[in-house]
Amino acid sequence: MSELFTTNFEKYNDTTLYDQLNEPHKPELPLLLAHIKKADSILELACGTGRLTIPLAQEGYRITGVDLHEGMLQKAQEKATQASVEIPFHQQDCTKLALDQTYDVLFMVGNSFQHFLTNESQDQLFAAVSAHLKPGGLFVFDTRNPIIAEFKTTDEYQSTFQDYRGYDVLEQHKETYEPKTQVLHCYTSRELHKDGQFVRDERDKISLRYTFPLEMKRLFTSHGFSIKESYGKWSGEAISDDTPQMIYVCEKKKH
Repeated sequence: MSELFTTNFEKYNDTTLYDQLNEPHKPELPLLLAHIKKADSILELACGTGRLTIPLAQEGYRITGVDLHEGMLQKAQEKATQASVEIPFHQQDCTKLALDQTYDVLFMVGNSFQHFLTNESQDQLFAAVSAHLKPGGLFVFDTRNPIIAEFKTTDEYQSTFQDYRGYDVLEQHKETYEPKTQVLHCYTSRELHKDGQFVRDERDKISLRYTFPLEMKRLFTSHGFSIKESYGKWSGEAISDDTPQMIYVCEKKKH
C-alpha cells in the first residue's frame, strides 16, 4: 500500500465515529435505485462501512463491495451480518481490481472519486471500471463541483457534537486549495471534553482532488464511456456553476 493511500486513510480509522457522522445520510439512494432497477449484478467501489451496500442488498439486489481500508470492510461485514444479508466484500485497490466477473452496474459515491489525486490514478480507475463492466453497463459516481470562488481563501470553520463515546467534541476545520495540483488539503482537529473538562486532542487530515468538467469528458471519451445522465445534486437537479456536485451516469460503449 502506498504512503499516499495510508496518509489519506486517517479520516476513516475510527469507523464507529465515521458511521455516527455518515450512516444516517443516504441522499444517493433514490437516484441510484432509479438507475439500477434492472441490474442483476452490482459492484460498489469504495463501499466503506456498507452505508449503501447493505440497504441495496436488503432491497434484493445482488451486490458486491470493494474497499481498500481493512477496518471499514470489517465494520461493513459486521453490519451486514446484523442485517441478515449476504454481501461479498473484497479488500482491493480500485485502480487494480481483480474480480472474477463483470457487472451490470458499478457505482462509487460519497465523493470517493476525489481520492484519485493524479491523472494516472484516474486513468487506472477508469480502466479497472471498464474491465469489470459489461458492454452497455453503467458507472455511476459523484465528485464535488470545483467552484473557483470557494478556493480563493483558506476556509476555516468549526462544529460541535457529542460523539458515541459520550465526549463533547469541538471540531475545527481548515481547508487550503493548491491550484497547481487541484488538490484541497483538509485538516481537522477535535477537542474532547467530558463533564466540562478537557480530555485530549485528536487530529486527522485528508487530500482531495478537484476535477473540472472538460477533464471528465476526456476521461469518458478515452476510456469508451458516454454520459447518459448528469446531475448537480442527488435530488436530480441539473449541473450548474453553483451546484455542489457533479454526478455522472456513464454508459460503457457496446462496441
